[in-house]
Amino acid sequence: MPDPMEVHAGERPAPPRLRGRARGRVGVAFLPLVAAASLLAVAVGPASAAPAQIDPGADGNIIITDAATGAYPGDQNPLVVCVDGSNSEIMEVGDQYFVEEPAGTVDITVFDNDAATCSDVPDRSIAIPLAAGDLLGLVIGSDGLTTFTYDISCMAAGEGRVLVANAASFTGGSVDVYATSQTDGQRVALAKALAPAATTYAQGVPAGTYLVEAYAPGADPDDGPPLAFITDLDLVEGTFFQVFMAGSTNGGLGGFTFQQGPDVCTEEEPPPEETGPTTTTTVASLPVAAPAEAVAATPVSGTATFTG
Repeated sequence: MPDPMEVHAGERPAPPRLRGRARGRVGVAFLPLVAAASLLAVAVGPASAAPAQIDPGADGNIIITDAATGAYPGDQNPLVVCVDGSNSEIMEVGDQYFVEEPAGTVDITVFDNDAATCSDVPDRSIAIPLAAGDLLGLVIGSDGLTTFTYDISCMAAGEGRVLVANAASFTGGSVDVYATSQTDGQRVALAKALAPAATTYAQGVPAGTYLVEAYAPGADPDDGPPLAFITDLDLVEGTFFQVFMAGSTNGGLGGFTFQQGPDVCTEEEPPPEETGPTTTTTVASLPVAAPAEAVAATPVSGTATFTG
């Protein structure tokens, strides 16, 4: 089971609860996740974990992350999120909202006006099929809504895992994302041609300290400056980082991170097969296709016209 999560940079979010919320910001690394034993827990500073038991026979979880802003950092762009037409929640950029729901279709609506109520006409909506025991992510970004499946499996010694979510609006659309080692200057390609409103996993990233930057698709990082500096990563072995790119080319670009772990595999726990980067895009207002059998580190999502 992964170790309890730890809050960095002095942030002390409340323990997750049914439809609870935690806030992240630049430099903060915090990700409450459901472990394989269906236990949702978070450590607040040095305190012990505060568990909330989930019924694996009936319920699933969705973690909603708000990264919708025209300028990051600087514009928190508060909005309202409703789940199944009720429980309105005001979110700002960097917030995460934890939803535990019975298996079935979960309707999530997003309102750009933070004074909206759940009975108003939403600006964006999505219907997410949720199976018992699922742990899904939903990203609210500048160009749409994206769903993915959390991979919280253990990692090989000396390696970590990075999920990159392109919630920003770049001129030209897609971007390449590189992590540059601050030890030896070597680069790791975290994502290639990552489309707007898409996510990808990079498995088996060597542990180390990195700068994460976005480049135009196909650009040689040695030939010119990046489009944007996204964040830095202190990737301890067995750590799973989420990187959310936010903002726009015109207003300002950046990113924030959450992390879980470390969780290094034992001899009885083989690491997942490294299948390479996989991306997925979900268009707002269209239902997500039912998740198939999830391959480790592969997001599962789709629409009526696209299945990733």
